[in-house]
Amino acid sequence: MNKEHDVYWMTKAPKDIADKLISYHQVGSYWSNHPISQAWVRNSLSYYSTIMDANAWDTSLVYTGEQGELVKMSVPQARSLIRQVVTLTSKQTLAQTDSSEVSNTTKLADAVCEQIVKQQKLDLKGEKLCEQSLVLGISFLKTTWRSDRGNPYAATPDGEVVYDGDVEITVCHVDDLLFDFTISEWDDLDWIEVRTIKNKWS
Repeated sequence: MNKEHDVYWMTKAPKDIADKLISYHQVGSYWSNHPISQAWVRNSLSYYSTIMDANAWDTSLVYTGEQGELVKMSVPQARSLIRQVVTLTSKQTLAQTDSSEVSNTTKLADAVCEQIVKQQKLDLKGEKLCEQSLVLGISFLKTTWRSDRGNPYAATPDGEVVYDGDVEITVCHVDDLLFDFTISEWDDLDWIEVRTIKNKWS
């Protein structure tokens, strides 16, 4: 019996984990031909591009009329309609408890939440999350703990500064994600790979 299958692949050595993810990338390349993936491309073009005329790839303005005396402008209606829905949906900011009868524990938790909402700009990210879900039919919010952020509180013998850490909340595009597409239920997913852009000198 092969005991290799008794070990969860995410607990293996970094090289073995990388090999496993590379194999998932190779399978994920077939996803680009899936109708859902093609629908994402179509919806993105319809929403973000003003070039809706097949004869005018360089501009949304074309001349028309008998002698070219008129200018026809192509306007993507999808963006206008979706932005109206996003504005109505995200108009109300994240609420906080406003009562003098709440306990001190609730007040403390409310203050922490208020700080996170302000620092992470969650109102703007919520608007972006709503917009992506309406355009693509799917949207993702990633929450991670960054040990290289926060307030400095110690230093290593090598002179490296140690921080107390801070939360990081980001909105991820579907093109920056890789997960096991064969699993249909989100609750059954136990890993997701997220591509992030980092400065190599940091």
